[in-house]
Amino acid sequence: MHEQLPVGVFDSGLGGLSVLAEIRQLLPNESLVYVADSAHVPYGEKTAEQIIERSILLSGFLLD
Repeated sequence: MHEQLPVGVFDSGLGGLSVLAEIRQLLPNESLVYVADSAHVPYGEKTAEQIIERSILLSGFLLD
């Protein structure tokens, strides 16, 4: 038997809640965990390397 784990979602905090709402609408029975990375807002001004670094860090946080 597989453990039921939530789906993790993160973003810089700008617009992420609207994306989360869409995911909830598409997957109404799914457990979701949302992280707003507002300390590093906005992602659009970051380099690819910075976004990769944040993504790895936040993914690790969600997996823990």
